[in-house]
Amino acid sequence: MFSCSGWFGTPELEGVPRITGDRLAFIAVVTYALVVFALRREPLGRPGLSEAGLWLVAVIAATSGIIFGAFLSGYRGSSIGILFNFVLFPAVFYSLLRRTRYSERGTARLCLLLTLFGAYLGTTAILERTSLTWLLVPPEIGDPQIAQHWGRARGPFLQAEFNGAVMVLLLPVVVFLRNIGTRVGQIIALLTVPLLCVGVYLTETRAAILSLGVVLVLGASFRHPARPFYRGLCLLVCAASVLLLVSGGIVIPRLDEITPLYDRVNLLLVTSGMIAEHPVVGVGFGNFDRYQQDFFFRPRAFGSLSAPAAAGFYAGGTHNTLLTPMAELGMVVGGLYLLLVGWSIASAFVKMRTAARRMPPGYEAGLAMCGLLVGVGFVINAFFVELRFTPTPSALLWIFMGLVQGAGIRSTQAGVGLPGANRSDLQRATQSQPLPT
Repeated sequence: MFSCSGWFGTPELEGVPRITGDRLAFIAVVTYALVVFALRREPLGRPGLSEAGLWLVAVIAATSGIIFGAFLSGYRGSSIGILFNFVLFPAVFYSLLRRTRYSERGTARLCLLLTLFGAYLGTTAILERTSLTWLLVPPEIGDPQIAQHWGRARGPFLQAEFNGAVMVLLLPVVVFLRNIGTRVGQIIALLTVPLLCVGVYLTETRAAILSLGVVLVLGASFRHPARPFYRGLCLLVCAASVLLLVSGGIVIPRLDEITPLYDRVNLLLVTSGMIAEHPVVGVGFGNFDRYQQDFFFRPRAFGSLSAPAAAGFYAGGTHNTLLTPMAELGMVVGGLYLLLVGWSIASAFVKMRTAARRMPPGYEAGLAMCGLLVGVGFVINAFFVELRFTPTPSALLWIFMGLVQGAGIRSTQAGVGLPGANRSDLQRATQSQPLPT
């Protein structure tokens, strides 16, 4: 539940990242988890390959940023904050949750917190597009002088594409809570689902709308506990689209805008040039924006094929979170990051298919499906948007990858892990999920 807003934050001091309320909460949660592990003297176990790989990427990114001078460049987009946002925060979450054995009730509590955050984002998106902007919290959201994506639902992130991506990633979490939560939690989840769908539409972000459609279709395609709900939601979204079309409304906003497509083509050409000329170590973590103008005006990677498109120079990241590590860290380390993301999503898919063979499919199938849909939503948005400037999307991805890899009712011991795991929960959940004969 991170925000890019500086609300309740202190300024950057001596290169130290801005200390906001969300980061203080992160420090408190991590400290609490470490104290719990220490007091209970639980073995941490050996790190898995994915965990070791993620930490390796973090260490190399930090080293690269220091050696190539990105963190001292003075450019805001190259500050050390992107190191925390993109790899350090997610790596810490993944390591902790991979070792934490949550019961069904503990997972429901986590999903409830994220659902409340989703309800806030959806409600905020609607308020932004009405005359009730005076209700926005924090009020900076409604400040027209902050011109980035003004007029679109940008939420506390102050950029619409971040807001849309996060709401898409939260949708599977909310639907999962509807299946495993208490009656109150299920009601909150049911009310939050339409807020998220409407909120994504109001961001007018094409990548977010596309990923929302893919998430709904995948959720309706595979057997898992929430499959009927996803099918019903698909029908409602299709009906709403037809009504928009018949009434003369816009089904998919901003399809007539061609310039952003040219910008992305140019950025992909610049990225390809960086990868081709610096395939081993890249241009340095956090250095893409520092060097992109140089590569734009002297494209060499593929000769005439890498000539810039007609829209001209565009500054502001690759607009592709998946290719940025390839340009900044080289093909080996950047390829390792892509491999980790792909392997985690594939692993969630395999676990979902395995757990779904039980009749009826239960908690484990629902958790794996939730992780799969979060991963798919992240990849689609990351392919079109530079998500490194907010920690929320990467944090959500690796939180649920950690839960899918580490949590499981059948492998949980009573009383182990953070609060939420107790014997009655485990017995109830295990009895509701008979093992295959």
